Amino acid sequence: MSRPQVPFAPLAPDASVFRAAYLRRRDEILAVPASDLAPLNIDIQLAITTVRGASARVALERPRMEQAFRELDLRTIDALDDYALATGHLHSVVLFAARPDNRARALRERASELRIVLLTDARSLAGHGLLDPRRFANVRGGPGYRNAVFELLGLVNLFREAWPVVSTQTALRVETLVEAEEVANRLSIAIGERERAPEALAAATVERQQAFTLLTRAYDVARNAVRFLHPEDGHLERIAPSIYAGRVRRKRRVREASAATTSATPTTSGTSPEAANSPESTPLPAPETFSATPERSGR
Repeated sequence: MSRPQVPFAPLAPDASVFRAAYLRRRDEILAVPASDLAPLNIDIQLAITTVRGASARVALERPRMEQAFRELDLRTIDALDDYALATGHLHSVVLFAARPDNRARALRERASELRIVLLTDARSLAGHGLLDPRRFANVRGGPGYRNAVFELLGLVNLFREAWPVVSTQTALRVETLVEAEEVANRLSIAIGERERAPEALAAATVERQQAFTLLTRAYDVARNAVRFLHPEDGHLERIAPSIYAGRVRRKRRVREASAATTSATPTTSGTSPEAANSPESTPLPAPETFSATPERSGR
């Protein structure tokens, strides 16, 4: 028995929650100055998924935060998931902008094939006196993407003009001329996109870092608040895990590998090297929008 097919509703043009969040927060993202950018020195994909997983748990703490802190801007807490989604959208843009685009190469190859077909037919028809060979004398079939575009367009125009005369004398079909024109059109667009790719990648990279800065600021605010509300050991990591955990684990593995090849040196400090180097070994600084002073009951 065949498996029943599950119907899927067609996606709306802007159905992506990632892109929608980016559009909602774009003005905030672009307003982050270059001097304030947070260094992107952690696994950004891990950071995004960690914050997305924590945002619902942090939201459950919102009523207590509102009661406990006078100056906490709750809009920062409310924006956590949006910042994570927007950063995710921009990260995907950067990933795909950084990859080589093979569309232009594939289109150029097809343009070259069609140029040979049209040029071969044009020479044959010229041999029978049906086309003036001077009209296509400059078509060399040489290298270059732009050459492929404009030589192909020139041959298409030549055949369109002469079509009433040559249509019955050639195996060439109108569909081939239509395809050649479309390939030339698409190749010209692809060339322009390829030439702009480095500029687009640079802009997307900066914008991703701006979004990441908003994300880390907001998450620091949330973790500071959760840390105060839940001083019990382990509660902070259960509600809002550190986004630096992956980096700490990598550093630990490097230290362990290094220790395996060197002699052990006793430490004189009461703090282990691992704890001293951890980004979580000291309390996170309270951002400007966060007040560590709770409201006192009865006031």
